[in-house]
Amino acid sequence: PVLSTADYRAHLAEDPSTISDPTTSLEDLADAVVAAGVTSVDTLHGDDTRQDSARTVDGWDPSYPDQGVIGPLSALTVNDGYMEWGQLDVGAPDPVAYATDELARLLEDRGVSVESTTGTDAAPDDSEPIASVDSAPLNDLVAGMVRSSDNQSAEILTRELGVESGEGSTARGLEASAGALNDLGIDTRRSLSDGSGLNRENRVACNAFIDALQPRDATAAVREG
Repeated sequence: PVLSTADYRAHLAEDPSTISDPTTSLEDLADAVVAAGVTSVDTLHGDDTRQDSARTVDGWDPSYPDQGVIGPLSALTVNDGYMEWGQLDVGAPDPVAYATDELARLLEDRGVSVESTTGTDAAPDDSEPIASVDSAPLNDLVAGMVRSSDNQSAEILTRELGVESGEGSTARGLEASAGALNDLGIDTRRSLSDGSGLNRENRVACNAFIDALQPRDATAAVREG
């Protein structure tokens, strides 16, 4: 969820609340493609089918996108889904096309010709990896998310929890969250409506948050499943 370009990382570094947020460099991915020997691309195809195609969550205030509260949701996101940032963050109408176009721009800056870009159909099953870029560890992503109240990461990671159970949706991710909390003995009988807390229908007792933050024996947790 923290894939970004250099100009967006510079923007984050200007704000004390986000200066230490972990990021994943899209430039590093472009460099890796070049290092793999790629000199031209007929069509650069963006694939966000790992998670569902919903760009928002039911129940959110319609003004959130216009206010820059959160960008559009997508499994393939760059710069938190924002095309412009500063006084007001402006979300990309199509986050997949935006991410793909940004990678195409970086490749062309490095001498790789890109004839066209497209998305969002799934890549063929027999696709071979050309290059990759590593994310920061998940614990760093979550720590940064909590520290700077990163709504975008919270929602994308919630949907990623759903992927593990067969569907990269908010609803399935919330089911996984509730199940994990219940396994820890934390009461979730109230309502979880999204991953970020933006939905005003969320109803979680303060004690549940306190319980979730208590240290636990990681070895025991792994052993128990």
